[in-house]
This record gives sequence, C-alpha cells and structure tokens, in this order.
Amino acid sequence: MEVYLSRQMEYNSKNNILAIFNGRNFKNKRVDKLLLCLNNNSADYIFTSKKDHIIEILREKNDYKGYLLFGGDGTIHETINQLIGSDKWISFFPGGTVNCIAGYFKMKRTIPFMQSFLQNNQTKLFDLIKVDFHTHEKIFTKHILGFLTIGHLANMTITAEKFRWMPRFIRYPFVGFLSFFKIHKFEINYSIDQSHKKKKKATSIIINNCGAERFSSLQHSDFSDGKYEFLIENHSHLGQIASIYSQYFSLSSKSKWVLTEKPLTITFNEPQPVMADGEIYTNILRIDLTICPSIQKINLPGRD
Repeated sequence: MEVYLSRQMEYNSKNNILAIFNGRNFKNKRVDKLLLCLNNNSADYIFTSKKDHIIEILREKNDYKGYLLFGGDGTIHETINQLIGSDKWISFFPGGTVNCIAGYFKMKRTIPFMQSFLQNNQTKLFDLIKVDFHTHEKIFTKHILGFLTIGHLANMTITAEKFRWMPRFIRYPFVGFLSFFKIHKFEINYSIDQSHKKKKKATSIIINNCGAERFSSLQHSDFSDGKYEFLIENHSHLGQIASIYSQYFSLSSKSKWVLTEKPLTITFNEPQPVMADGEIYTNILRIDLTICPSIQKINLPGRD
C-alpha cells in the first residue's frame, strides 16, 4: 500500500478523480487490490492521518472534478460541508463506524463493483438540509445529506464510540442494553414555517432526508424531491428500544411522520446532543432547518 501511495504523490497528477480513505478505519485493512484498481482507472488516492485531515486535503487538492469517499457518514458530512457551493461531485463507499448513507444506495467496496462504477456512473443532483445550530456561545451552520438524530439516538452513538474495540454486531446490542437505563425525556418547542408553535415532550427526534436506513422504514421523502421528514418520539423505555431495533415498529406510528418542504425550528428546554450524518454536536439549544433543493452533485452507479 505504501508503494502505491508514494508513487501517486510523486508527481502533479492529471487525473480528475481523487479517492480519500479515512485512515482511522483503513489503517489495518488490506486494500492493495483496490488501490491498483484506482490506478488502472486513472484515479488518485490519499489516506487521512489526523483529525480534520479531510478538510485540509480538500483545500489543498481542489483541482479534481470529483472525490470518492471511503469512510462512514461522518466522512461524507465533512466533505459536503467543505465542498458546499462548489461544482465538485462526490461518491461514497462504506468504510466507517456508521455507513447508513452508503448502505442506503447499496454501494460496495469490492473490486468488481468499483471497476463497474468507474466505467459506468451517472451524476445526480441531491437536496441538502441546511441546519443552523444554536448554543449558548455561538451559532454555526452545517449541511446534511442524510439525517439528524437528537436525544436518545444521539446519546447511543456517543456511548457506542466508547466501545469501538467491540465488533459491531456485539457493540450495538450491548449499547442498546445500556441505553435502556438511560432514556431521558426533554421538552421542546417546534414550529413549521414560523407558525403554529407546539410544545411537546420527547425521548428522541429523527429528521430524515431519506438516508436514515432503519431509523425510518416509512420514508416518504427522496434525496431529490425538495422535501424532508421528521418524527418526534415520546416513548417508554421498552418502546424506545423497540423503535430503534425494529424496522417494522414504525408501522404503528405511520401518521406521526411529518413530510414537509417548509423551514422547521426546534428549541430545547435543556442542551441536547445532535448527530448529523454521523458527526456529534453537543450542547445544542435550538436548530433551524431549511431544505436546499438540488444543490449537491453525487455520482451513483449508472444503469447497464
């Protein structure tokens, strides 16, 4: 792998595609054949080696037309927020702790799939959700491709990070068991399009741009329809766990999903963690959401 990497970085490349591997997750994985496939298809590659390295890479290597991301939802999130407003395209392949977005599109990290993708893909324009985050100290903006989770679901992700040494199929049931004893209800005020403000208790909130995998088995929205959906849950301990681990559970709460194209504001009575495409933001007091239709170029496998 080091031989391929060194050779790629020795000259000023004329290639149009750069593959970015999340170094933390690929450190001990054998990807030599994948790198050779990229070489044979005129694509460069680089591995991240530190926190926020993706941002640095995208700033320095901005001559490429498109980027292949090998990482989790957080890798996608970082890239989108660096490229927003540019004319670059992205595509994504699983390689992180949480791969909901890549999983939704059935993207694979195999040589045959990669070969087919590089020779036959199509560009689509995707919606993003613009989110203004409010804390006591500041207001900052992020763009979301897939989903946000607030409250219990975000807390589960924070807890899961402490057990990264566990295999995934053991880690999440274990964290689910621990979370059974930590479900916390909080009060919110929310309004759609700055009208009809409502007050409600919640254990978790899901805001979905159609990339939340099993968080929403009743997805009505699509990545390119100018709409998004949200669900406010106020469960008992058993109901909250069931809603997370059963993709069929939400069949009983179909009417609770709200599909909208209007701005949404949610204010919390106490600071909450928010997970946005795999990235955690803490001490959030309020979020303002607006849909941004057809703003991000994304390459997906073309039809044969």
